[in-house]
Amino acid sequence: MRKPSRGGAYHWREYQIDELLPVATGEHPIVLLLGCGDAGEKPLLAEMGYCPFGMDIRRSEGLDVLADAHSLPFADASIDLVISMQVFEHLRAPWLAAGEVSRVLRPGGWFVGSVAFLKPYHGSYFHMTHEGIRQLLLQAGLETDRLFGAQSLTYSLYGGMIPIASRRARRWALGSIDRFLFAARTWAWQYSRRKSPDEPWRRSHDAYPLSFRSFDRLCRAPAVVFRARKASP
Repeated sequence: MRKPSRGGAYHWREYQIDELLPVATGEHPIVLLLGCGDAGEKPLLAEMGYCPFGMDIRRSEGLDVLADAHSLPFADASIDLVISMQVFEHLRAPWLAAGEVSRVLRPGGWFVGSVAFLKPYHGSYFHMTHEGIRQLLLQAGLETDRLFGAQSLTYSLYGGMIPIASRRARRWALGSIDRFLFAARTWAWQYSRRKSPDEPWRRSHDAYPLSFRSFDRLCRAPAVVFRARKASP
């Protein structure tokens, strides 16, 4: 699958969304891109057998529906998959939007996306921990089954303040700092406890155990990626 690099398709690549999507079954299952921006992932979803619709509060080239995430103009149980990338932190009442996502999803439907956590302010209201987004979705009737941290914290904090080199070069250089620190922390943890950092580690959360490696990344991630499902009757 090709990997475009701008707009919605950039988010697709950056957050490994294609690895979280269920296999399209039936006749062209409907996907809602909530807060679609340029809807750059539409061609990718169409190749996978989905029928994608872009929705946003602002007009753009890839827009199909102009609407507010707090009040989705779709019938109950009419959408198979909702994708929302870096949108919920910009909503004044994300709990209302989460309820709307749950309402329009068919039973067994999926909600896949990401939210900002350790990012600087960027017109945002609610930056969320992994536990925060899990609880938000749980209260809306959606059960989370995947959580992981994404992006470089060092780049998110300092990349925009460095006036030299290209964005790609800054991302690589500053991201290398993160990779080194995470590797050092993981080695130290493994050495001190004599166990694999990839085994479930109940100290992370009793109801949702994560490995040390995953938990450590989530605790220091600019963005949290999630996947949740609406229960079947």
